[in-house]
Amino acid sequence: MNIFAIFLGSVFFFWGLVNGYKLSRSLKWFSEQEKNDPLDTQFIAKFIVLIPLLEEQSILHSLLHALQNIEYPPEDYRIVFITTAKERRKMGLQTTEEILQTILPKDFSYIHLHYPRKVGIKSDQLNWALHILDAEGVITSDTIIGVYDADSEIVPKILKTVASKFANQNLNVAQQPTLYLKNWNQIPVLGKGFALLQTLYACGYEIQMWHHADALFPPMRYCVGHGLFVRYNFLKRIGYFPSPIEDTRLGHVCSFLKEPIEIVPIFDSCEVASTAFDRIRQSSVWFSGEVKFICAYSIAAKIKKQNFLFSSWLIFYKSWRTLVWMLKGLFLAGSFIYCLITLNLLFLLIIPCFYLIPLLILIKYKKIIRAIAQNLPPISIGVILLMPIEYILMSFGPWFAVYRYAKSFFFSKDFEYFKTNRY
Repeated sequence: MNIFAIFLGSVFFFWGLVNGYKLSRSLKWFSEQEKNDPLDTQFIAKFIVLIPLLEEQSILHSLLHALQNIEYPPEDYRIVFITTAKERRKMGLQTTEEILQTILPKDFSYIHLHYPRKVGIKSDQLNWALHILDAEGVITSDTIIGVYDADSEIVPKILKTVASKFANQNLNVAQQPTLYLKNWNQIPVLGKGFALLQTLYACGYEIQMWHHADALFPPMRYCVGHGLFVRYNFLKRIGYFPSPIEDTRLGHVCSFLKEPIEIVPIFDSCEVASTAFDRIRQSSVWFSGEVKFICAYSIAAKIKKQNFLFSSWLIFYKSWRTLVWMLKGLFLAGSFIYCLITLNLLFLLIIPCFYLIPLLILIKYKKIIRAIAQNLPPISIGVILLMPIEYILMSFGPWFAVYRYAKSFFFSKDFEYFKTNRY
């Protein structure tokens, strides 16, 4: 019996048990919140919901349809679409700005702003729009700023639910967790594997990350840039959305400031990129945001004196998580190759436990949590068998980011933050 193969099999089986335990705790807690979380219907918050747009022509109509179904007093919210001059006309097709001008209702609830610069990214669009709205008196200090992407699943009761959270005047940040399943029927088998892996991670790790922020040694948290809600006076206090990668770094700042991030008990559901290369590029952008956690310390230190031990723990934790992200795909690939070369077929079958155990738990909760039931279709054997390949491919993302950082440093080139091609 090969001792090293036994060790590898044990590592992956234990990995699956830990992931499964975290996922089970998260979904059990979430299902209880979904059932029992009362809406404070007496509290009416003012909302500005920002939706930055770039090359979103194909889904503008469905986005607008979802927004028109929002159940909230019309005088208490504004939907702000932010198109950008960065978008170029392609083969005579209309731009997002041109389509939006023709279909946007003449309604005071909707505002269209056009970011005038041909350079800049999502955070630049958001911050520019906030400055415009502030100057025009549309925003007050207690206004809740929401952010969605064009592909987000915006449910009718979302503003009511978020308002009930912000009835707590000490709360500054709230976040919806995400299911990456919205375009399941349009993506290939490997893409479905990515959608499942991201959903398992979002439900298993991210919900726990936000939920246990008050632990003695908490994880460094990050935010997700859709289904995100921030009180405006807090956003101004930290200097608006950090740029680039505004969502991840906002969560880092909250971690150093010990600012809670409340979980909104409604899942957002978004799309994933259809090609492996686009998913690798997307992963590289996520990674580039995660490695900027020291910048978040600098922002937080200007606002509040930092506890040395607490800050050191957060920096150590994020450094470790970043290293694991870079190496775990290589570890998985190496383990598969080793078991194949040594013909340890039994342990080759044990290795997929790291995602099979959590996947079974996700399927179990399909019967309990409404959003999972609506978004998670039957999963084919092919998708399940190819998930490790997709996992390895996605692990190229951090290394691709490192390569691009090196290229920008040595050749004085700008680091590009890619637009994700989903459709």
